[in-house]
Amino acid sequence: MQLQVRQLLNRGLRTVPIVLFSLFLQTMYVSAADPGTEFPSSSISDDQKMGSVLFFPYYTSSAASPDSRDTQITLTNGNALAQVIIHVFFVSGSNGSIQDFVTSLFLNQTFVFDVSEFDPGVTGYMIVVTTASDGHPVKFNYLQGMARVRQGSGLRAGYRAESVAAIADPPTSWTGETQAALVFDGTNYNRLPRALAANGLRSAADGNSTTLVVIKAAGNSNIAPDFLMSSLGTITGDMYCTGSGEAGFTYSPGSPQIVETLSAAFPPMTPDYTSLIQSGRSGWMRLWSASDEGILGLYLNLNSSGGISTGQNLHKLSLSTTNTFNVPVFDCNC
Repeated sequence: MQLQVRQLLNRGLRTVPIVLFSLFLQTMYVSAADPGTEFPSSSISDDQKMGSVLFFPYYTSSAASPDSRDTQITLTNGNALAQVIIHVFFVSGSNGSIQDFVTSLFLNQTFVFDVSEFDPGVTGYMIVVTTASDGHPVKFNYLQGMARVRQGSGLRAGYRAESVAAIADPPTSWTGETQAALVFDGTNYNRLPRALAANGLRSAADGNSTTLVVIKAAGNSNIAPDFLMSSLGTITGDMYCTGSGEAGFTYSPGSPQIVETLSAAFPPMTPDYTSLIQSGRSGWMRLWSASDEGILGLYLNLNSSGGISTGQNLHKLSLSTTNTFNVPVFDCNC
């Protein structure tokens, strides 16, 4: 089966309609009304529910060797009665530039692709927004996703996308302009986290390499009209280890995404990570946005001794008040 995909921004360069034959499309059965009580649309963003906006905090890909370094993305329309159009944004973690495409998901369909097919050689994060055929965002709380990361180091780890539900219908006040504002305020869309936590952090002395990822999920940012995501503000945090004490840190990345290995150099604190979490011990950390930005994150761990990989989204500790970012609106003709 062919899947019609329309690539729009191409990191702000031009509009190109393309058809990809290598994409895998799968149909699966989902009942029209699942038993039990549905998640209320007002519940906070979470990786256990479906939503109208998905955040994938981390992807990586290689243009030269995608077999060894790439990220497989799975997107599923969990509605058995209606199809939906999705606008997919790839955000470069280093400079905030945007790559995107628009396509439609038929009822009960799963769309699987490798990031290298759309954004090769880039490490960043992904945002998916449900829209109408004219491009404006809509309430369609049936989207869910999964990412599987593979790296040359041997790491193989998966994680679920963070889902944000639309509450208002329609969720934006779009009136025909070339951009629409997504407001994460608990009235239009779910609020986003301000404070996060990572537990079960393991000692580097025991062969563990742990990568911390934190993204700017929103915060009065504009994907449109400049097709750039602004930098993440200052992140403040504390790390704890029973028997070794605690340490605090502050870090300003100067980019929309933090991707750093926990080590003696990161996070910048005294005592450092390797001194605080020593062999045979584990710890945890909390971190938050100093300026009330919405943030999301995860950590990936590879143990070189046992070859065991894990991936885990960060826990949410508190919510940001209001976050907004503008997305471009295109008539996709899907």
